[in-house]
Amino acid sequence: MKQLLSSVEQAAETKVTYVIELSEKVISHTSDKGRAQVKDEAEGIRTEYATLISTINETRQNMLERMSTVQEFDKVWKQFTNWFDSDLNEKFKAAHEEPDRKTTLAKLITIEKDIQSKGNLITRFREYEDREPKVKQFLDEQLHPFMAKLSSSIAKLDTELKSEET
Repeated sequence: MKQLLSSVEQAAETKVTYVIELSEKVISHTSDKGRAQVKDEAEGIRTEYATLISTINETRQNMLERMSTVQEFDKVWKQFTNWFDSDLNEKFKAAHEEPDRKTTLAKLITIEKDIQSKGNLITRFREYEDREPKVKQFLDEQLHPFMAKLSSSIAKLDTELKSEET
């Protein structure tokens, strides 16, 4: 994108310079009335060129800001999904593979604490919920069900262990 904007800017500058040079050559062979018109048109071209350059610079700035936002989102997305997939899901599966229910409960509680400790990451991830549809989809289809399953597993195991103790 940067190259495209630079090439447009360079091409426009070359053409404006060429037109200005031609207008200067034409002025020497033009009547007084025609000279004023050529000068006015050349000045109009310079003004339009300045406006074009200003617009290009604004567009460049907007594109850079958008690219920065997209890069930041990609970074947060990768951090969050990697943590969720490789850390939380793996720990959850491992906890349920435990034969001892007390150990399973302890591991599930550790997962819950891990989620709480990642509050900043979750908050940063949720900031994109309104702007990026895949974040809302991920939250609705993966994180919220996972949290519900985790909470119900903890509650169920806690109830079972307490009933066994009595």
